[in-house]
Amino acid sequence: MNQKIIKFLLVAACALIGNNAISQLNGTYTIDGSSAASATNYQTFEAAASDVSSGIRTDGGLPNGFGVTGPVFFDVAPGQYYEKIEVGLIFGATDSTRVTFRSANGDSTSVRIYYDVFTQMNDGVVYLNGADYVTFSAITIEASGGIGNSKAVVLGSGSEYNIFSNNIIQGFSNSSSSSNYSTVYSENNSSNYNSFMNNMIVGGDYGMYFIYGTGTLISQNTFDSQYYSGLWYGYSYSGIISENIVQNPSGTSTYGIYIYRAYSNSKVVKNKVLGDFYIGIYMAWGSASTTTLVANNFVSLYGSNDAKRGIYHYYSYNTNYYHNTVSVSNSNANSAALYTYGSYSGNNFRNNIFSANQGYAFYTSYNGLSTISTSDYNNLYTEGSYVAYCYGCGNQKATLSDWQSASGLDANSVSVKPGFFSTSDLHLVNAQLNGMGDTTTLSSVSDDIDGEMRDTLGPDIGADEFSIPLNDVGVFAIDSPAAAPYCPGLQTIAVSIINQGEDTLNTADIDWKVNGLAQSPVAWTGALPPDSTEQVILGTYNFLSSMSYDLITYGSNPNSSADLMASNDTSKVTFTTAFSGTFTVGGVTPDFATVQEAIDGIFSLGVCGPVVVNIRDGVYYEQLMFPEIPGGSLTNTITFQSESGDSSLVTIEYSDNCDAVVYMDGADYVILKQLTINQTNDGRVIRFEDGANFNQIRNCSLNGTAYQSSSSCYAIVYGTGSLGTYNTFMNNYFVNGSTGIYLSGASPSSLSGGNVINNNIFENQYYQAVYLYYNEACVISNNVISTNTTYSNYRGIYLGNTHNDITISANDISGNLNYGMYLNSCNDYLEITKNKVRGGQNRSLYLTSCTGTLGNESLIANNFITVTNGTGVYSANSTYCNFFNNSVNLESGSYAFYASSGSNVQLFNNIFTNNNGGYAAYIASASIIDSSDNNNFYSPTGCMVYWQGGRCDLQALQTFTGMDSNSVSVSPGFASSTDLHVNSIPLNGAGASLVQITDDIDADSRGVNPDIGADEFADPPGTMDAAITSLSNDGTAPFCDDTVNITTTLNNVSIDTLNTADIFWSVNGVAQTTYNLVGALPTGMDSIVNLGSLVIVADQSYTVKVWSSMPNGVNDSLNDNDTLTTTFYGGLAGTYTIGGTTPDFNTISEVGSFLNNGGICGAVTFNIRDGVYNEQLQLNSITGSSDSTHIIFQS
Repeated sequence: MNQKIIKFLLVAACALIGNNAISQLNGTYTIDGSSAASATNYQTFEAAASDVSSGIRTDGGLPNGFGVTGPVFFDVAPGQYYEKIEVGLIFGATDSTRVTFRSANGDSTSVRIYYDVFTQMNDGVVYLNGADYVTFSAITIEASGGIGNSKAVVLGSGSEYNIFSNNIIQGFSNSSSSSNYSTVYSENNSSNYNSFMNNMIVGGDYGMYFIYGTGTLISQNTFDSQYYSGLWYGYSYSGIISENIVQNPSGTSTYGIYIYRAYSNSKVVKNKVLGDFYIGIYMAWGSASTTTLVANNFVSLYGSNDAKRGIYHYYSYNTNYYHNTVSVSNSNANSAALYTYGSYSGNNFRNNIFSANQGYAFYTSYNGLSTISTSDYNNLYTEGSYVAYCYGCGNQKATLSDWQSASGLDANSVSVKPGFFSTSDLHLVNAQLNGMGDTTTLSSVSDDIDGEMRDTLGPDIGADEFSIPLNDVGVFAIDSPAAAPYCPGLQTIAVSIINQGEDTLNTADIDWKVNGLAQSPVAWTGALPPDSTEQVILGTYNFLSSMSYDLITYGSNPNSSADLMASNDTSKVTFTTAFSGTFTVGGVTPDFATVQEAIDGIFSLGVCGPVVVNIRDGVYYEQLMFPEIPGGSLTNTITFQSESGDSSLVTIEYSDNCDAVVYMDGADYVILKQLTINQTNDGRVIRFEDGANFNQIRNCSLNGTAYQSSSSCYAIVYGTGSLGTYNTFMNNYFVNGSTGIYLSGASPSSLSGGNVINNNIFENQYYQAVYLYYNEACVISNNVISTNTTYSNYRGIYLGNTHNDITISANDISGNLNYGMYLNSCNDYLEITKNKVRGGQNRSLYLTSCTGTLGNESLIANNFITVTNGTGVYSANSTYCNFFNNSVNLESGSYAFYASSGSNVQLFNNIFTNNNGGYAAYIASASIIDSSDNNNFYSPTGCMVYWQGGRCDLQALQTFTGMDSNSVSVSPGFASSTDLHVNSIPLNGAGASLVQITDDIDADSRGVNPDIGADEFADPPGTMDAAITSLSNDGTAPFCDDTVNITTTLNNVSIDTLNTADIFWSVNGVAQTTYNLVGALPTGMDSIVNLGSLVIVADQSYTVKVWSSMPNGVNDSLNDNDTLTTTFYGGLAGTYTIGGTTPDFNTISEVGSFLNNGGICGAVTFNIRDGVYNEQLQLNSITGSSDSTHIIFQS
């Protein structure tokens, strides 16, 4: 059995049993705490409520009984009542025997019932626990505090037909989205047919949280200062929400009216939502079987510059939006007057005004177009770039015509400036909207927001039905000065007047005032038809710098008659002239106390010239938010810099996980210069978003987190999506972070472009120094990148899905590199030139799916690449790529150059060297290479090239490919394994002249006959060069009075065949027998020469020097490769001294050289003499050592 019926029967039974002792209430009683309790006066609300519902008085008076036999009125005396009351089921209460609590004098401010301690979730100052037919009128009900829960009015289970009217209902806010802090609260299926009318509902996180009910009436209330939502209403049937005003939100993301799952012909009509709300009216999950009406509402959102939504339609069926007027008047381009999301059908949009200042009038998001059954006879207006966004039909639509063509909707709609009376009053008189509405809505909407009847022949578009006077003139807009920034100086004052009357306008007076001072009026004459506009020049005015102005213009005397519609005559603009010049932050008597204060001040007024903000020395702990500043341009830049010019003296820092210290939030033309910016937690340093363009970060120290993670949360500079274009990063020092610079556009059709990363130092990023994705026309040049990362997949530079003229030039990349440069799907033209990559562990330069075009081939040229282990240049599935004049030296690993797939690849003038016994170049398929010549393929101990099979010498390569007729295979003579400058006679002038290559890696000009490789070196004085490339002996340590043979390798790096040469050698400075080479050693070939024997005696060291001379009887042209020197060590045995007077060894490290290279011939003891030895001893595996031949170091 229903609990309410059970309770009713129990109350009825008690009434019958005690009928002779206790009567029931009927008539008027008082509640007055200052008077004694009596038969007619109760001292508290609780005493009255308890008596009428249970026959128990709590104020000491005699009970009057429980239940009622007629209407009951509790007239409450003025006063403060600190209590909470619970009203249960009242026996005998009906609509004609209603129980009413009301202020005795009719003034809601004179009676206050309040409380601030609530222990149960259903606790409220007024709690209706199953009560029916109870009225509260003209009373202040206030939840004045509470921890975890605070509600003023709670409707509990089974509370029906109750009325709250003309009250002030005050809530308590916890600044949260929790319904525990609702001013009015109901969450029960059986709380039906309750009414809230003409109340002032103030505060709380929710003004009213009302779900699960039938027949609820919420009308003519004012909701004010709610944190999260004014009215939250859902899971309810046949409700009417009408004529309410929702205003003044206290939160930053507040909903005005939030409706979800409103069924059975619910109505949301004639409401006004006004203020800084995130969403005005939110409609979600409407019924598929019944219709909801949303009509005649005013929604005006203004204030903060977040992306607002006037009406948000979300996955809802069968909702009719008729005659609403919606205005979103902030400057966010992503705001929308109407926003639809989801695919549920049956929704109609007719006769509405959807107006946005800079955002969209109509935004259809995910499947939002399919939710619209009809849309027509609307006014879709924006002063921004796009009137609509059409998901699935081309996105942004600039004009109404574009929207109509793409969507197939709004054939009879218009796009005209509404001309609202003000941002908070959306009434209007606009002849262009007069009578332009659709008559099919009249059966649902017969009057307007003010109760005025609609014109049955042609209703007006919007919530307001207005009349057009015979003569009416108004100032439609102030054209000049038009918008921020308002610049000082002599300005022309121009306005547009509009004829809003039915007759042609022939004469009118146009007046104007500046700061209340009347200026010379203009007596306009002409012939302006109805609905037409015309610009009028009023005169000029000299505006002073940094001054505030009110400029008011208004029309009067249309056609020499009284203007009967004065409300639409006036346009007004209030402004302060903009910034230019130099300002200060911090220190003594600054212009701004904080950096953010300076940003906000400049943003509020804009700029009319270059602005420099000098930040004085100090640490500024603040998060900086740079918006788009009006007036900024390539000329009018906004610079924030250290006043001293020393970046170390100005520090800006902030701490927040995955958040940024500096946000470039749509900022343009901002320069950050000579600053230190620190992220002191695990977050980002600078973030670019919302189209931040033409900004510069220069000469700054940017310090990220040292946390070892590859997450982009820890990128020093981060931007993704609509991050912006043409941003420059120059001369900065990037330290730590997961990534130095992470910039990713939105998609292949929405790229970030024109970014420049130049002359920066990137140090110890964990994952990558530079990451660009969905970018175009970017330059990465002259940067120094180094890392000590332990991450196995580190990339110095990563590019993915880039397009159109990407340049990577003159960068120096070193450290523990898995990839020096990783380029994935870099399309169109790509230029990689003059870079140095050292320390590659996998693929120093990796190109995959990078595609040039015929006549616009990608260029990879003049690069130094040193490979510690792996592959030097790896090309996979890349086409139309030219590899010219690169120098690649592989010390250990696979290949200097590897092409696994692709086509139309050209190889010219490259040095590919493999010192690890493998192929210098590996070409998986002959179809990859289009042409190849003038290269140096050098693999001294391995097969020279794999080209669809092993081609181990030049003849084999030339025979198979028909290419490389001018290529060579010689030792390049690199300055060192990591310095790939060369001085080689066979490479001198041996390259092909290429129009794309005019200089070398050092910007030295190329000759007519350029050198092979990235280095253009000076011409040697001759053509002969005999190089000594190795020196060794054939013995094995330990050397215990052993005789060994001394061998050397002679390499012919001459132009001609080497027939004769002298090889000299010495031991410990004593000349040995000269070796005279006689033979025919071709260019690039080696000869192993046995110089003679040497007896290596224990305990002794032998410095052997070998050098070549007179190749083919002439002077050697290059002497820096002629000589090698090495030391051979005899084994040790016995006892030795270290240090002191006449020791065997002067230092401990000298002992290490003997042990590591000569071994031991028996047990060894080292007696180290007294002293301090500032040195390091490193011992490797020592030959000759065993369990019986220990090595002892002792004092």
